[in-house]
Amino acid sequence: MNQQATCFNSVVVASMLDADSDSTAKVIVCGDGGVGKSSLLKRFVKGEFSEQSKMTIGAAYFERRVLTPSRRQMCLNLWDTAGQERFHALTSMYYRGADACVLAYSTTDAESFRNVEAWRARVLAAAPECVFALCETKVDLAASTSVIDPHEAESLARRLEAPLWRVSAKNDHRVSELFEQLAERLLRRDNDRQQFAEAAARATQSRSDDPPRARVVVQVPSSMSRAAQDGAETASPTDPIQQRGTIRIGLRLPPKPKAAAGSKPFCSVG
Repeated sequence: MNQQATCFNSVVVASMLDADSDSTAKVIVCGDGGVGKSSLLKRFVKGEFSEQSKMTIGAAYFERRVLTPSRRQMCLNLWDTAGQERFHALTSMYYRGADACVLAYSTTDAESFRNVEAWRARVLAAAPECVFALCETKVDLAASTSVIDPHEAESLARRLEAPLWRVSAKNDHRVSELFEQLAERLLRRDNDRQQFAEAAARATQSRSDDPPRARVVVQVPSSMSRAAQDGAETASPTDPIQQRGTIRIGLRLPPKPKAAAGSKPFCSVG
């Protein structure tokens, strides 16, 4: 095995965290090999940078607690995944359960930029609710060797609905800000989910406390065409809504209470 490589099952704990950390999130960093994923994480977690890059085999693990712009804390479990194609089957297992993903490409590598959407698809297959950030690395080299059109990068970010970050691990440019803002987005998402769940619980409780009400029932053929359902002005002559169905509207009342034994009802409705 190459001694320069980071071992497959190595675990690098860069920051020991208190057990009572408010929130924890799994964040993976994906992209082609050589774009600077390891340098990005080492700069963020350890404050270090080295010109001598080491190939990651499988994945390497880091931890760091961040303070978000809203002054809330979050523990980030950070996974640096290998970018070489021969490791794809190996690294895909690390995508499962990811809360967020940094899609990295290099300002000096056009192929890594073209492969971003493929990386995103692999992550979504394992983590459908993952939040994404797009990250252009090595921007300290942009003035001399950049091959990425800024407008194309911004267009890709809009298409992926992911914020675009241009960072430099060498110069420590916007590295911490990238992860702090990512943690902020995750906290907002979790807060929105909690509020939605609480509102749904209140609505369910309110319905269970209400007295029975008459309900209007609308029945339509299950095979009604999309055009008819959407209220389109024209529909096909063979549309099932014209052949089979009429729309039946009825009034469903709550069940009648049973009369006590031996008594006669004053009035009954059949």
